Amino acid sequence: GNTGIVHGFELELQINGLSPSTIKHYTSDAAKFLQYYSYMDVREIDASHIKEYLTQFQYRLSAKTIYEIQLGLRRFFRYLKQEGEITENPCEDIRLIKYKTAPQPIYSQDEIKALLASCQMDSQTGIRDYAMICVLFDTGVRTGELLSMAVPDWNSKLIKVDGKTGV
Repeated sequence: GNTGIVHGFELELQINGLSPSTIKHYTSDAAKFLQYYSYMDVREIDASHIKEYLTQFQYRLSAKTIYEIQLGLRRFFRYLKQEGEITENPCEDIRLIKYKTAPQPIYSQDEIKALLASCQMDSQTGIRDYAMICVLFDTGVRTGELLSMAVPDWNSKLIKVDGKTGV
């Protein structure tokens, strides 16, 4: 059944060394797709079904999220073809949705100094804010990584964060 197909897909992704987060998203997207077309045999699915499925997200999800769903479905149908479950990959002729990411702003030295000067160094909150701003600018960590930061190892002068690609 479909749960077996999704499990096989998950194993394939693990063997190929994808991150646990990517595997979770790809398998979830494949399962949701199969659920959406549960009344059909996987061999009957063509490009029009994929397009119809993606269209439903148009106004609910960002272009980047739809792009990521497309990547998961592409990988899933490539797997199905490789396993002999289907003869044609319905994703092959569908162009990936385009999306733009806003470039990170570049701050001048004066702007950084003003930002640090705005921290009230006579309060714990101000000291914390000052430290957070310094970590963000000095390391380039993402916001979520900063939030995951453990207490620093003062002896080795290292901080540990959990990031997008693991630790």
